[in-house]
Parts: sequence; C-alpha cells; structure tokens
Amino acid sequence: MTQAAIVAGVDGSAGSERAVRWAAHEAVLRRAPLQLVTAMVTSRAAWMPPAFFTLVEAEAAKKVDAARLIAEDECGAGSGVQITTSVMHESARPGLIKASKHAAVLVLGSSGEGESGVAQLLGSTAIALAAHAHCPVAVIRKHSRSVQSRARVVVGVDGTKNSEAAIAEAFRAAALRGAELVALHAWSDFRMSTAFTDVDLSWETVSAAEEAVLAERLAGYAADYPDVPVSRAVVRDSPLPHLIAHSRQADLIVAGSHGRGGFTGMLLGSTSAALIEHAHCPVLIVRSRK
Repeated sequence: MTQAAIVAGVDGSAGSERAVRWAAHEAVLRRAPLQLVTAMVTSRAAWMPPAFFTLVEAEAAKKVDAARLIAEDECGAGSGVQITTSVMHESARPGLIKASKHAAVLVLGSSGEGESGVAQLLGSTAIALAAHAHCPVAVIRKHSRSVQSRARVVVGVDGTKNSEAAIAEAFRAAALRGAELVALHAWSDFRMSTAFTDVDLSWETVSAAEEAVLAERLAGYAADYPDVPVSRAVVRDSPLPHLIAHSRQADLIVAGSHGRGGFTGMLLGSTSAALIEHAHCPVLIVRSRK
C-alpha cells in the first residue's frame, strides 16, 4: 500500500516557503513522501494569445522547482524523502481539496500582518481548506517557529467525540517529535440545564467532573503512546486565549475543526479559525471523524 504523502501548497510567496519547509520537516519525521503542488487557471478570454498560457505554465513550473530546492535543503542529504512536484490546471482551492483526498497532511502558509496580494489569498485559502479538506490541514503562520523545537505539542479538548481525531493526531505528533503533550480543556460552556436543576452544584463540582471528562478522553491514547508525557490543563474560561498563550511555547497546536456548541453547517469553528489567524506556532486542524 502506497504511503500517503505530505502535500504542500506552493504559490511562490513567503508564506508558501514556510509551508514547504515545515512540510519537508514533517515528511522526514513521518518518513513519508512529499508532494509540492501549485495551481494555474486554464480558462482563457478570447483576447488572450496561446503564448500567454505557455508563459503562465512556465511560471508555475518555476515556482514548484524553486520549492523543490527549498524542500531538498530542509530534508537534508540522506533523508530518503521522495519529493515530487505537480502543476494543477485549476484554481487552488478545488485543486488542493482534491489533492487532500490521498494526503496524510495538507500544509499551507498563512498570511501575516503586513502581507498582501498573493500571501493574503493564501491565508484565505488556508481557512477554507481547513473546513473542507479530506485530511488534517497544517497552517504555518508568518511569525511561527516553523521547525524550531520546543518539545511541546498542545491539543484543545472539548470533552465531546468531536475532538477524538484531534487528540489522536496530537499524540502522534508528540510521539514523532519526542515532545510533551499538553491537553487543554475549557468548560465555560457547561450545560445550563444542569445549573438550574442541581441545587448542590458548585464550581468545584463542575471542575472535578470536567477533569474526569478530560482524563477519560485521553486514557486510551495515553495507553497507546506510553512514552509521551502528558500534562492536563482544565480552565473555566473560553479556550481561545489559553490556546494562544500555550502556542507561544509550543511546536504545534492541534484543534478540531468544530468545537462543542458549533453550529451545524458552519464552515469552521470559531476557535479553529481564530487559531489560524493568531497562534504563535503552526496549527494543525483536524476534522471530526464521521
């Protein structure tokens, strides 16, 4: 069976260079092939000469060739990582969604403050793909430490089955990096029906119950990854400020595409979307298992 590749989106921007470097590092960790892809739109207006598309295709090929050199440098000699490149003859979003069907991880750069043009487009593509891709999506922000090790992976756990896939990916990422896993559970959105029916309810009671929920969610994975040290953090607050704070000292932050209380039909949960925009380290968004 062919091993799924790490797929990185390339557009020639600084954001895509960050994505390529992170993707190359991830391919080395996973001993997985690396695929670098870019997109070019093939529809034409009547006034466009055929030579125009020859130039566009040549420019696209130049982008992935440059990305390949970056990836080879990041992987290092003797890594054994197989690197391939391709040019998709369609727009980036549908093309990358198709590519994600057979990918282990889809990696994208995200625009940062002060970036514009192509980089801003890449950032909006990252948010859309985090909602629609068929595999986990890693978003590498402008100010993130793309491959510098802090030996820590952080995962947001909402206490429901929605976060199961994110927990699994977080344990895997921590094991690959020889890193500590910090599991953060926020419970400000506990069921209000309980608050009105249980007259003996106290914050201490709810907190103890939520700590038990977190321990239960982690138990099976901790048994599968006995060498991964796990720290648990339970807070009575919204998760976002705490996840962003933890991201300052993390190699990677992992979150589900939808959290507890998410609205059916939403493209992406508010916490996940905000992490893509504001986290200080790479963000891995993992869709819930069907």
